[in-house]
Amino acid sequence: MKFQIGELVRWITEYDDYIVKDAGHGIIVGATEYSYQQNSYFVYEVYRNEKNDKVSIPDKNIFRITTKEK
Repeated sequence: MKFQIGELVRWITEYDDYIVKDAGHGIIVGATEYSYQQNSYFVYEVYRNEKNDKVSIPDKNIFRITTKEK
């Protein structure tokens, strides 16, 4: 699993032709693994802070938020 439940992330949603439709910040609240033959991937349930809802977003559209620590 690439992300942990409770982790703050940046997410994007895309149109079918890979143009970004929407983006924002959210919190991982769940994960489901899907597999087909030898391929597998995760779809994460993300609570979107700005929209006040939960959506399922594939792992390729979720990015870890990094901070600089002193």
